[in-house]
Amino acid sequence: MKREDKIAFVRVKLLEGWTDIDIRKAIGVPKRTYFRWKKRMQQDYVALVKKQKPGPKTRFHIDPIDSRRLQVWRKKYGWGPTKMEGHLDVHYKTHIPHNKIHRLFVKKG
Repeated sequence: MKREDKIAFVRVKLLEGWTDIDIRKAIGVPKRTYFRWKKRMQQDYVALVKKQKPGPKTRFHIDPIDSRRLQVWRKKYGWGPTKMEGHLDVHYKTHIPHNKIHRLFVKKG
């Protein structure tokens, strides 16, 4: 039985007057899951049934000017990604996470 079918079953059986224990035994879901479903049914049944997976993450692109600036700092001062992240935040009011800066260095060699 699919998740949506189980949720619909719970809703119907609650309207018919079944007890919580009987419904849980009939569909075989844990107590915690059942009561979470029941609580969500009281709030918004449609959102409970149509559960969506998160979409793809957006890609992060570094501005070419910032990219060149970071490469110059790396060569000139020997700074690491964390130092550069802080320097950009303080002096240029631009935030680029240090993970992205590191990934840029790995990509550029």
